[in-house]
Amino acid sequence: DPALGLRIAVALMKFWVAVGPSEGAHRLAALLAGADDAPSDLRARALRDLGGCVQMSARGIEAEPYYRASLELYGQLGDEVGVLTLGVQPPHREDDDQPADDERQHLGPH
Repeated sequence: DPALGLRIAVALMKFWVAVGPSEGAHRLAALLAGADDAPSDLRARALRDLGGCVQMSARGIEAEPYYRASLELYGQLGDEVGVLTLGVQPPHREDDDQPADDERQHLGPH
């Protein structure tokens, strides 16, 4: 099951970064190539992690297409946390003009 393999590889991200980012990149790329039917959220995470492994392998410029593909999937899913994880500000929505009452207390003085 390619999706299961992808889930396992994503769960091992900290291991890949600490022990072998090149190996992690190789495994994630191979699994992604065979997991076209995997859920979009899993593919987005795997692409982000692949970009991270590639970047940690001192091949930073090569990571950009993976990050972009991940960002695109997160955007399609409306996953603002996924978008922010990649360091990109999500698009402003008009209903976001005023924070909810419980959020105002965390904003401090205006």
